[in-house]
Amino acid sequence: MSRQEPASGLLHGPAVAGLWPQDTPSDVRAFLDRNPPLRDDKDAVLDLAYDEYCRLVESGETPDAEVFCARFPTFQSSLRRVIQAHDYLVANPALLEEKEKVPWPIEGETFLGFRLLRELGRGSFARVFLAAEPDLGDRLVAVKVSPHGGTEAQTLGRLDHPNVVKVHAVRKDERSGLTAVCMPYLGAATLDGILSAFATGRPRQARVILDAARATPGPEVTAGDRPPSHPLLEKGSYAEGVCLLGAQLADALAFLHRRDIFHRDLKPSNVLLCPDGRPMLLDFNLSADPEAGRERLGGTLPYMSPEQVLATFGPDRATAAPVDARSDLFSLGVILFELLTGRQPFGEVPRGVPGEEDCAALLARQKEGAPSLRRLCPEATPALARVVASCLAFERERRPRDAAAVAAALHRDLAPHRRALRRLLRHPWKLAAAGALTLALASGDVVYLAARPPYAERMLREARTAYAAGDNETALDRADRVLARAPDSVEAYVLRGRVAQRQGRFRVALKEFREANRLAPDARLTAGIAYCLSREGDQPGALVENERAIEGEFRTAAVYNNLAYSQLNTSRRRDARENLGRALASVPPLPAACHNRLVLLRQEVSEGERGRLAEVRPAITAAVATCPESAELYGNIADLCAAAGKLELERGWDADALTHLKHAHRLGLYLGGRTWSPLYLRFELNKHPAFRNQSVPVVNLPTARLVDPLAD
Repeated sequence: MSRQEPASGLLHGPAVAGLWPQDTPSDVRAFLDRNPPLRDDKDAVLDLAYDEYCRLVESGETPDAEVFCARFPTFQSSLRRVIQAHDYLVANPALLEEKEKVPWPIEGETFLGFRLLRELGRGSFARVFLAAEPDLGDRLVAVKVSPHGGTEAQTLGRLDHPNVVKVHAVRKDERSGLTAVCMPYLGAATLDGILSAFATGRPRQARVILDAARATPGPEVTAGDRPPSHPLLEKGSYAEGVCLLGAQLADALAFLHRRDIFHRDLKPSNVLLCPDGRPMLLDFNLSADPEAGRERLGGTLPYMSPEQVLATFGPDRATAAPVDARSDLFSLGVILFELLTGRQPFGEVPRGVPGEEDCAALLARQKEGAPSLRRLCPEATPALARVVASCLAFERERRPRDAAAVAAALHRDLAPHRRALRRLLRHPWKLAAAGALTLALASGDVVYLAARPPYAERMLREARTAYAAGDNETALDRADRVLARAPDSVEAYVLRGRVAQRQGRFRVALKEFREANRLAPDARLTAGIAYCLSREGDQPGALVENERAIEGEFRTAAVYNNLAYSQLNTSRRRDARENLGRALASVPPLPAACHNRLVLLRQEVSEGERGRLAEVRPAITAAVATCPESAELYGNIADLCAAAGKLELERGWDADALTHLKHAHRLGLYLGGRTWSPLYLRFELNKHPAFRNQSVPVVNLPTARLVDPLAD
């Protein structure tokens, strides 16, 4: 590999940009005049340093990467990543060849409706441009171009959180196969910029964070238009500023994890630092997102949790523990430790492509534990040190239960009264004056505080109110606050589970209900666990939990119906008939039980049980009168009629089947997508003239055959 090719911007923009188009609007031209597309001092130094490194390698020397990077203390972290990327591409030349084949757009072009003004940065397989969007008044945006499709945008596009980068649009160029993801332009500063401050000693003031945020050119705004910075970043200590960043990132992770989205590549360069000092998560290329249908492994070794290292590089990856939300918490702990101390908690990783020995060495250091944070950063509070240490626990069971608990603990450490007390303790004479004032006001304060409900109780009350009003986010936030103060609050776990259930996140609800049931075993919660298992498709597990709920004296029509549903799906028709009889004994009859009776009859009639034919028409009449109209209902009625028609050809069952099937089709049933239909319907009625040249959208049929046993 020649030194010129990687130096042309493996991670950085081009050395000199060309002139921008003559039709560039005046406001955009003015922005570029103020921020010329030349490399800044940092990029120039990195280029020269990397150029020297390549010369040493090409001359036959083997320079120690750590010693070499230490010669550039201000840019040590960034230079280390450039050299690691260099070594990785040297070891994998096929990747470089693949990269060279990509028809990347260049500055000055108009690509998919975006005028590319200048390159902001690049990685091995993506490039980011500052662009103007003519269709929207030439607003300035950041456009990420990659050949990997829009899977990252599928994740970001449905998220709305102040600490997660938003997506404006996704566009695909069919000719080149490249995808452009359009995001707001918020500058190019990341948390890496803060680490550069350690070159002159450990920072003392949080203002360093704002300086790093504004060192890289961002959107040109007047002082009056710039969003106000958090007061802590203006006047707080550096440790308090890092604590604030950690709390905001934990808030964002809690938001993502509640949606079963795990980032899995958290590191300083993947956290954008807005001009107001607000951190924003970006780069979700490796995230696990079930809704986007993506599950990839990878990451950046120094920030990876032990289980992620084993799952990605370990010798037995197939049996490695799954990488979940607690892996993100480990990465967050590494970031906070590094921001507070200027060094990584488990030492530097070897350069180049990690081998088994490298990973084993890192795992051994992770198991030993990180050094004392307060010894390296005395300004860190004991509470902050405890949070970071718990995130860095080798065994994930010892890490915080979720990101919401981390966020609550960090926000609590930044509470005004705690910060005031810390300042007073640093200045004893102020403490004495404050004591006298407190004594003078004590009588009134005691009366007020005695009459005020405890904090956890107030938060629980607000969570109940928000849930009843349909405000899911507030309900989750208040429940998280309750658990931060009272980790054994059963009702808070149940509320979080109910919100997850309402949002269709049954896997999350299952976890919350199980934790509540562990703290206070209850047959009603057991029924809720069974319901979530059924919705997740685990019918054997749901069957066991429903039986436990009944043994625990929670015997409702909903529980008997759900038990019968699981039995129908595990070939236990006789038991299902018995339990459906109990569910149908309710007044009025339970609609879901009426629907399940149709399915039971279809199974029995399909097996040739002629004695059940007399029940078919009454069951259909009851279901039509009782159940909400749906494509699923009429599809099952059609199937039942078709099955009956095989036993009684003369009774007109085929005509009835066709009538009900047409009705199901009008309600959105896609015939080709049905998997439970008997062969007779799938291959005979589907060819009927009534369905020729007709099409309806493929729909995921929500089952109306299960009942939430916890519903009021």
